[in-house]
Amino acid sequence: YQKNCYFSAEYIEKYADCYLYGYGVNPCPQKALEMYNSIFIGDDLEAISKSELGLRVLKKKIELGDESSYVLLGDYYYSIGNYTEAISFYKKANEEDEANASLGLALCYLNGFGVHYDYTKAFNLFAKSYALKNQKAAKYLADCYRFGVGISKDEKLAQYFENISCQPKGGLWSHSFIN
Repeated sequence: YQKNCYFSAEYIEKYADCYLYGYGVNPCPQKALEMYNSIFIGDDLEAISKSELGLRVLKKKIELGDESSYVLLGDYYYSIGNYTEAISFYKKANEEDEANASLGLALCYLNGFGVHYDYTKAFNLFAKSYALKNQKAAKYLADCYRFGVGISKDEKLAQYFENISCQPKGGLWSHSFIN
């Protein structure tokens, strides 16, 4: 497998599996994780859902404790409607203060996907995601303030967050996050 790693990601996965499971070598989870990380998966959910390799590798990375894969797998399960699994992965990543996990979890509470509706919890998670510098959360905060979802209506704050959500990436919005 080592000699063929240059030819395909499948060979890299098989070679990493040797270190993960101890096939012909001493098990070395760190080496296995390094090799799994060298396989490009990307963050395009459509591509991931069509790639059995991508899903297998993400699951193996999680098995090895790679927290960065929690959100991506949560997003994948959310996209296919498996909200129970999505929430499980979002909660694990949210514990690590991952902005996209907070956003995904907030959407589940807002829409009642896999959990009971909880608008206050959704609002708090949107605010957490925004505080962790996720600009996408500003649009949801604007809507929460505009319609009184989980918080009292406040048109001034709704407009404030609406303006932030429309700013270009890397703009001044990042200096105005909630404390």
